[in-house]
Amino acid sequence: MNGLVPHNAVVADIRALTSSVQSLTLKTKLPFSYMPGQFIMVTRYGHGELAAAITSVPRSWSAVRKKEKENKNIHTTESFEISAEGPFFNCPIGTVLGIRGPFGSAINPNNLTGKNLLFFASGPDSAALFPLIRCAAERCSDFSQVTIYTESEFSGEYLFKKDIPAWDSCPNIKTVRIAHRTDPADTAERIYSSMNALRINPERTVCFTAMPKEKTLPVIHIISGKFIKPENIYVHVRKQMHCAAGICGQCKTGSIHTCTDGPITQLSLLPEMRK
Repeated sequence: MNGLVPHNAVVADIRALTSSVQSLTLKTKLPFSYMPGQFIMVTRYGHGELAAAITSVPRSWSAVRKKEKENKNIHTTESFEISAEGPFFNCPIGTVLGIRGPFGSAINPNNLTGKNLLFFASGPDSAALFPLIRCAAERCSDFSQVTIYTESEFSGEYLFKKDIPAWDSCPNIKTVRIAHRTDPADTAERIYSSMNALRINPERTVCFTAMPKEKTLPVIHIISGKFIKPENIYVHVRKQMHCAAGICGQCKTGSIHTCTDGPITQLSLLPEMRK
């Protein structure tokens, strides 16, 4: 697939995640391969183009592991889900969209097996963590402990509300719900208090954050205080994408291009967020 030229995909289903965020199921006739952490560029013909996080798990995660043994890290599917925020994505079922991608730095869940996983999710951007959390829930026995901190939106709705019951049924997955806080310090204090009850092995813990920047910074400070190395802390960086190929520089953050090195990026590559 040419990453600079969109090909058509049809909106097959629409599901509300909250009052402001939807999940669109897209179907395409061409094989489409992706991994957690990646995104696509979506063209709504006559309106423009925007980036959207892929939120579904590659069809049958067990197939991903099998292909990895064959030195392949992707799984082909022709139906997948994306998160959709704002009026740009207000389109009915049957709408033909153009898609490019996938783009971004892929995260292979097989490389996380046996680890303790910490997820910090707040706001629409946290949809980018869906695939990883769903992978962990699908095969929870492959991980030591999974803890998910999810903050509600202004409306009191949780982006993961329909998935939380399934996650809570897994013996080694703990979901911590946090009511929306306007003050980032209040969110950080709630997380800090809860984390004190966790037994964290910094050498075997990997963290993922997808929150507004003003809330991400204090949470990073808390995580770093647990002696977790920057290379084991992943941060979702929100930037306006354009070419999505690291050419135009629209999404450059420091020395990295968010479209190619992110949007879920190791903290070790983001020195400005470690100050």
